[in-house]
Amino acid sequence: MSVVWSLAELEQGPTLRVAEIFHSIQGEGAATGRAATFVRLAGCNRACEFCDTDFSTFAELTVEEIAQIVRELNPRIGSRRAIVVFTGGEPTLQLTRERLVVFRRELPGVEFHVETNGSTLDRWQGTDWIERLTVSPKTPEDAATALRFFECARSSLAVDLKIVYDGQNLAPFDAAPRSIGRYLQPKAVANDPKTTARNIEKTIRYVKENPQWTLSLQLHKTLGLR
Repeated sequence: MSVVWSLAELEQGPTLRVAEIFHSIQGEGAATGRAATFVRLAGCNRACEFCDTDFSTFAELTVEEIAQIVRELNPRIGSRRAIVVFTGGEPTLQLTRERLVVFRRELPGVEFHVETNGSTLDRWQGTDWIERLTVSPKTPEDAATALRFFECARSSLAVDLKIVYDGQNLAPFDAAPRSIGRYLQPKAVANDPKTTARNIEKTIRYVKENPQWTLSLQLHKTLGLR
């Protein structure tokens, strides 16, 4: 069950609400196939019908406690190739610049990635402390906010656009800078394999006709990984 919480509720206090932390393989986007430790933060400001994450239970942990769990799960933490992915839910509701500074101190040498719906990018001030930002807009408002952000994103930040696709109009994203990675993920519909198959066909067809987009499949699900 997806739980919607407000920004004011989530960004205050000494702890973050954490749904789970696990070490796996990144199955989506530009880092597909790379080992990564995922910190899934609970709560979101969207209620997508295809959301498959239960945020009704969570632990309240400090940044230091989260970092300790990450170190225990991934023995390569501290190496230049180690990745930590903050996902959710909507992680930018809780990941303030101040918290990211502490994560950087606690996990030196780590490549930090954040996966966001883009809705908070007008006010989120955390990008100085991460290496890659994947933006997956869920509403037209999210898309407009993301496009504004793309225009002023710092050049050293790797930015990717990932769309969950079922045939919607993607023309607004033509305005995104060429440097932005573009990924299409077919929309999976729970308990409806026929609709899911049609969405896969639509996505493949669109990528063939629009080569600026790249097909992004959820490799971790194909492999039976978390």
